[in-house]
Amino acid sequence: MHVRKWFVCLLFFLFLFLMGCQRSSSNALQQSYENKEYGKTIIIAQTALKKTIQSESLLYEAKANAALGNTLDAYEELLLFLALYDSKDPYWHEANTLMCKIGLEEKQYQSVLASGQALEQSGLLEGETPQYYYQALVFLGRTEQASKVFSTYLKNNIGQYQYAKMLLEAKVKGPEFVQVFEGLGSEEQLSLLEFAASDTVTGAYATELLGFAIPLEKAFEDGPKRKRVYSVLERLYGFSDQRVLQRKYGTLADK
Repeated sequence: MHVRKWFVCLLFFLFLFLMGCQRSSSNALQQSYENKEYGKTIIIAQTALKKTIQSESLLYEAKANAALGNTLDAYEELLLFLALYDSKDPYWHEANTLMCKIGLEEKQYQSVLASGQALEQSGLLEGETPQYYYQALVFLGRTEQASKVFSTYLKNNIGQYQYAKMLLEAKVKGPEFVQVFEGLGSEEQLSLLEFAASDTVTGAYATELLGFAIPLEKAFEDGPKRKRVYSVLERLYGFSDQRVLQRKYGTLADK
């Protein structure tokens, strides 16, 4: 009888000890992350995960890697999290929200789609997440679903410039982009094309963008803004392999 009581007491104290360790690890994760000590957060999370898989440790490791720019690591950790845990887990919402952002950066559009749909069905699609969800739908060619997401979550919450930028990021072509672009002022149009030309684009897409950039040469009279137009034209002519015009506008931009 005494042995049994002693064994029960031992199990009880062992349980309290383990719970204390888990709380300590949880506090350390939160504190290190809030202090932007992301390397420390990863070490704490990995140490905890060697003992047992915990949703909190997985999420914090993913968040820390995302903050450090290690998006592929963050993506793989989020994949594991979402394979192991469902909506009953307290960190499920945050994991899916982060997946929409990281998945888009890693061009894993199906993962963004899955997380976006899960959040939408749970009534938790909010903040910037609808933008990532919308862009993934556009990339996947799901235009009808993308239009529904835009009209439901984005239409009244973002300006024309932000919408045009989203379309550019998703490489949307045709009347939809033309209509939005033409509704912007010349300064916004120039900023938008500078954004587009800052990334490497295909020759065909650069040629399309030139159709929007060329008219801007006459839109600005002052030197600095016109030089910005020249720089955009230089890059776009370069992407479209029109070397003579690339050199011409490169020279004008440097004057």
